[in-house]
Amino acid sequence: FSWNPDGNFIATAGKNSIIQITDRHGDIVDEIPMSNNLPVTGLEWDKDGDCLAILQEGSGIIPLWSLSSRRVVPLETSFKDPSFICWSRTSSHLAVGM
Repeated sequence: FSWNPDGNFIATAGKNSIIQITDRHGDIVDEIPMSNNLPVTGLEWDKDGDCLAILQEGSGIIPLWSLSSRRVVPLETSFKDPSFICWSRTSSHLAVGM
């Protein structure tokens, strides 16, 4: 799970490869189905709390979900199996590592 920076939304991942975005009152805001059944190993919000990066075991593609548009954009990496993601605290850069 991961709270967005302002504490109004929480992202959670279950065994069924669906990410749920829930508001602080417990209402489901969105459900994000992953295109594969790979385990979710990381959820990270950007500094503004609008973009959620999703890390899946065994996938070099990082889905980026936008709170404002409720859309997912895939981010291709050159890694075969990244194990780490982290947004910059001062800019819109995402670090991806192994």
